[in-house]
Amino acid sequence: MFRQHDNVLITLTSCESSMFTCDSGDCIAANDLCDGIAQCQDQSDENNCAILHVPQTYNSRSPPQNEASLIINFNIEILQVLEIDDDHHWLQLDLVVTLTWKDGRLKFMNLHKDSDNNFLSDDEVAQIWTPKFQFSPVQDGDSTLIDKQVQIVAAGKALSTDYNRHREDSIYPGASGEVVLSQYFRSVMGRVGLFSHVVMQLSRLSGVPLVTVMLPSCQLVAIVYSTLFVRSSLLQVRLPVSLSALLVLVTLFRQAVYELPRTPYIKIMDAWFLSVT
Repeated sequence: MFRQHDNVLITLTSCESSMFTCDSGDCIAANDLCDGIAQCQDQSDENNCAILHVPQTYNSRSPPQNEASLIINFNIEILQVLEIDDDHHWLQLDLVVTLTWKDGRLKFMNLHKDSDNNFLSDDEVAQIWTPKFQFSPVQDGDSTLIDKQVQIVAAGKALSTDYNRHREDSIYPGASGEVVLSQYFRSVMGRVGLFSHVVMQLSRLSGVPLVTVMLPSCQLVAIVYSTLFVRSSLLQVRLPVSLSALLVLVTLFRQAVYELPRTPYIKIMDAWFLSVT
């Protein structure tokens, strides 16, 4: 209901219901609204593009009160293993932890099928409830959060058009959008008790040591061997070449030892350098 002397903002448009009306009166496809690319000449389709609508009664400290139990999907993806300490039973790795849930108290605006266009800003993330967790065990509490991002995945249909809204936004209820929290960690994890186990199938990248270590060392051995065909009277030629090749081999050996995991047993790479020297 409107009272006398109230100012009411209305939109008069000739656009179809599946289109968006620019401030200039032009019509664009509704899917082009808030996609990061200005389609309207006045760029009005990229104004007021906040995805999140939080009601005043929302409490960010309380989890969603759904009819059933709150379901949080939990996924861990190991990006790379940086270091393995076989002696002290810990490893350092980069991993991404993804949590997915629904919050029926929220509403979302203009969600896109491509969830890469549905990221929330840091200010928006601070307004909503997010689950908390911690790693156990970690080595001396060494777990660093590198980055985090929250995006909304459209999992349902938008609400029917509300003609009381002058802006032709697509409004999604909380049940029609999944909140996806992705956190990137660098963590040093050790062994404390036996809670669970993970089976990882590792594959040997034989091409890397072959090209970076074995092939150069064979070339150095060939260079040193070629000095045997130099006359023994030319010692000033044979000796510097042999010493230089030995120094390069030692450098390659130190580099290989630094990059490979430390183990209490002799590796193939150790035996290789012993044979070529």
